[in-house]
Amino acid sequence: MGSGKTTLADQLAARFHWRKASFGGYVRQVAKERGLEPSRTVLQNLGAQLTAEQGWQSFCSNTLDRVSFRPGESLVLDGIRHVNAVVTLRDLVKPSRFFCIGVEVPAASTYDRLRRRSGEDATPEHLAHSTEREVKDVLQLCDLRISGLRDENEVVSEVWSWAAEIVSRS
Repeated sequence: MGSGKTTLADQLAARFHWRKASFGGYVRQVAKERGLEPSRTVLQNLGAQLTAEQGWQSFCSNTLDRVSFRPGESLVLDGIRHVNAVVTLRDLVKPSRFFCIGVEVPAASTYDRLRRRSGEDATPEHLAHSTEREVKDVLQLCDLRISGLRDENEVVSEVWSWAAEIVSRS
């Protein structure tokens, strides 16, 4: 939340010419279909409800289906916040390779970014919500961790170089 994940995902998808899927986009779509207000609290609660109702396999599949992803293709996926999502996605995307990139920022920066971006105040309760609690655990599973405090272009260039190296070794 407020780390720069979506900005990075958008830029990487554009640079690689890959489609982009988003867990947040999927949850916002369901909220709209159900006539729910797209506030942070409503979306967090709906995301938790959807994962409980659908299970991780279906929740992840539904997110990928929004962009017609097929295993073997390349894709940028935005908004991974749960260990179960990482584990599920590693299997779901096969034979595609799955790489997790984590963007780290301190909580104080998160609050400032969210206020500037949407005018919405993020609260400690938002960061403590079940949809945010596992982010630190997910970061431990990431293949690359980068600071979201650095210049946006610098971060994209670092990830681009990292990804190009991986692709060249394939």
